Amino acid sequence: MTPEAHKHLSSIDPVMRLLIREHGQCGLSPETRRTPFQSLVQAALSGVVPGPREIVNLSDDEIILRLTQVRGVGRWTVEMLLIFQLGRHDVLPAHDFGVRNGFRHAYRKRALPEPKQILAHGEIWRPFRTTASWYLWCAADALKKKK
Repeated sequence: MTPEAHKHLSSIDPVMRLLIREHGQCGLSPETRRTPFQSLVQAALSGVVPGPREIVNLSDDEIILRLTQVRGVGRWTVEMLLIFQLGRHDVLPAHDFGVRNGFRHAYRKRALPEPKQILAHGEIWRPFRTTASWYLWCAADALKKKK
């Protein structure tokens, strides 16, 4: 992601600052070899799944609303598409186990936080919640390696 994301997260959240120091520069980059349409589904749906030109002009919420209409596609799937395919900067997949477990570990919580707790805390990370998510995944991965 961007240096601005690192600077913002470091300046507003001491735990994020520690995670950034520990894990280095955020390694997320969007997949550009395929269109979002190809990455999600190869079906000719009647306007539910936006094409590559249309999807870049939709907000994250509009994309989530449209794509979750497809049977078997849930919010998490669309959030991963927003992050890894479209390179959106402000996505916080609060239901993701890795994000929740990384938050628990990094913020020294005893119990796995509820998604609403992560979303509430994540407001301070705007507009770089995708980068914050990456660091929470790093924290969760580091925890797995310690075991």
